[in-house]
Amino acid sequence: MRVAVYGGSFDPPHVGHAMVCGWLLWTDRVDAVWVTPTRAHPFGKDSAPFDARVAWCRALAQSVGPGVEVCTLEQTLPAPSYTVHTLDALAARHPEHSFQWVLGADLLPST
Repeated sequence: MRVAVYGGSFDPPHVGHAMVCGWLLWTDRVDAVWVTPTRAHPFGKDSAPFDARVAWCRALAQSVGPGVEVCTLEQTLPAPSYTVHTLDALAARHPEHSFQWVLGADLLPST
């Protein structure tokens, strides 16, 4: 399965996040979108509690529809949360899938 891993703080998730998920599925370049909230921001960004953001992301996924899921893998990884560690863990746990990383344009200036 082709999976778009959509990472971010999602604090809170909003209609723009939902539109990205819908667009990714609409393009037919991926079979699923895994919304992946960061557990511990590597640069110390203050965020709402992880469990709250996961619940919000689940509501977002449900509003978009089939094909969008919430990935909570980062809660099992050591803090802080680095993208490379998340992608490595996903590839190791799900070798049957191919992963594409998706992030919001708001993160581009800081990468």
